[in-house]
Amino acid sequence: GGPGSQGAGPRAPWRGGGVAMDGGDGGRSPVVLVCVAHPDDEAMFFTPFMLSLKDRAHVHLLSLSTGNYEGLGEVRRKELGASARFFAAQSHECVDHEALQDGMDTVWDVEVIAEIVQERIATLEPSVVATFDEWGISGHPNHSSTCRGVELALRRLRA
Repeated sequence: GGPGSQGAGPRAPWRGGGVAMDGGDGGRSPVVLVCVAHPDDEAMFFTPFMLSLKDRAHVHLLSLSTGNYEGLGEVRRKELGASARFFAAQSHECVDHEALQDGMDTVWDVEVIAEIVQERIATLEPSVVATFDEWGISGHPNHSSTCRGVELALRRLRA
C-alpha cells in the first residue's frame, strides 16, 4: 500500500484514492499535516501525494527525526527545507528527540510520537493527517512506529 491518511472521521486510515480538497470550510484551502519519520521520506514515498496538494492545500511537513543515522542530520534537515520549498509547504519541522533516533533496528516509542503529533494537530488544526501505512511502506521500523504513533494521537483526540 501507499501512504495512508486520516481525517477527523471515525474510520480506519484512508488508503489510496484521492483526497477531496474543497475543505468543507467555505472555500478556504484545507490544512494537511504530512508526518514522516525522516527527512527524505516525503520525497521518496509521498511525492505524488505532495504534488497533488500543491496550490490546493496548506501543507505542513513534520519529520519525527533529523535522519541522523550516518551523522548527516544537519544536511538532511536542510534537505527537508529544500523539499518543503519545492512542494510549496507552509512549514516544515525536524524533531530531534532522543527517543526518536534514526535506525533500521529501532522501534520508536509510540507514546512519544503521539504526544508530538497531538501538539502539532492542536496548533495546526489539519483536516487531513497523512503518514505511512502500518507496514511503513518499506518495512522500516521507524516508519511503522510513525504510523502507530499518529494513529494513537488521532484516537486520543477523538476520545
